Amino acid sequence: MSLTDKITQKMMPLATAVCENKHLTSLRDGFMVAFPATMFASIMMIIQNLPATFGFDKFLPDGFITFLNDFFGPIGNATMNVTALFVTFGVGYYFANYLKCSRIYAGAVSLSSFLLLLPFKTVKGQVYMPTAKLGSQGMIVAILTGFLATVIFAYPENKKITIKMPKQVPPGIATSFTSIIPSAASLFIFNTVRYLFTFTSWGNAFDCLFNVLQQSLVGLGTSLPATLVAVVAAQLLCWFGVHGQMIVGAITEPLLQTSNLENYAAFQAGKSLPHIICSTFMRIFPLIGGNGMTLGVVLV
Repeated sequence: MSLTDKITQKMMPLATAVCENKHLTSLRDGFMVAFPATMFASIMMIIQNLPATFGFDKFLPDGFITFLNDFFGPIGNATMNVTALFVTFGVGYYFANYLKCSRIYAGAVSLSSFLLLLPFKTVKGQVYMPTAKLGSQGMIVAILTGFLATVIFAYPENKKITIKMPKQVPPGIATSFTSIIPSAASLFIFNTVRYLFTFTSWGNAFDCLFNVLQQSLVGLGTSLPATLVAVVAAQLLCWFGVHGQMIVGAITEPLLQTSNLENYAAFQAGKSLPHIICSTFMRIFPLIGGNGMTLGVVLV
């Protein structure tokens, strides 16, 4: 047996374990739920900023730039700026596959649990939602909520602690009643968590996890050493006949997507971009294959 075969034999179980890990695959697929909306928003943002980017905005009719901003601007608010909502639902939906419970209701209760943690404010009788928490700032909460809410939801459902309806009841209605107790369990626990966080210095789960966990993870995962390790590991796995980027990407992609969203939020606010390394950077430069090769097509 050659050296390559020996190394491949040793690495295949590890690669298989990563590819089949229920948490990593649910996380990967959960992020992909947001992909169509965020891709559309990215294209619209390019169109919106074309005149200013190439310097011909001064030659356009008065009010045209205002029209572009008014027409294309809200798209980002309904897509890129609420990515955490897509991720929460997606993670809960796909993780429910592994826990053998209702996927659509697991995704719905995950989304409700996420919204329950938001620090709503009431001013003069009007309730305001902190929309900044729905984007990159709420990503770590979205991921954890998707997993934990689904675990709580699945337990009573799998233990048959549910409302049972007669067989004559249509399946769609029966499933809704079956999900009442599991949903109530998850929402009650998350409401308790929300209440307990009000006694902390942060006041809510979002500020706590963003400052304590998310910023550190994104900073570490998008650093130059981490990027080099990820790229080299992916290429080595490919050399041994394993789809390296699929394995490594399951770990790094959530961090890269989060840094991408933070760049987008900074760009919208007219600030300098906080991250050099993000998912877009990785696809265009280090991973010059697949969608990275699009650059060559454009140049030709």
